Amino acid sequence: MEKKWESLTTYEKDLFIAREVLAFSCFRKDGGTEWYNEQYTFGHWRYSTNLEDALDLFKRIMGKKRQAHIIMGNNSFECTVIRDGPKSLMLNLTSDSLPELICLISIHLKGTKVKPL
Repeated sequence: MEKKWESLTTYEKDLFIAREVLAFSCFRKDGGTEWYNEQYTFGHWRYSTNLEDALDLFKRIMGKKRQAHIIMGNNSFECTVIRDGPKSLMLNLTSDSLPELICLISIHLKGTKVKPL
């Protein structure tokens, strides 16, 4: 059974990005999750809440060719189009925060589905 992104805690969202989207190598080793958790408590990899971390994620996933069309509204951010060279991918992703929208774009582009951790 898959969980909805909105129902995850901040920690679960950031862990999902690290494990499933960025595929941190620490998760392939014994003790990797403990190491990740220790680093997380120091404030690293707050993709869903920290704009600087989210922008780092954005650069890693988007690369140099892709461009995202992000619209800022009064109460939300929306991504409607991602351009990959001459190709366009139409989307309908919305979030209350820019870091979370970047996470949703990254999840979509990696083709991963949010699932229980």
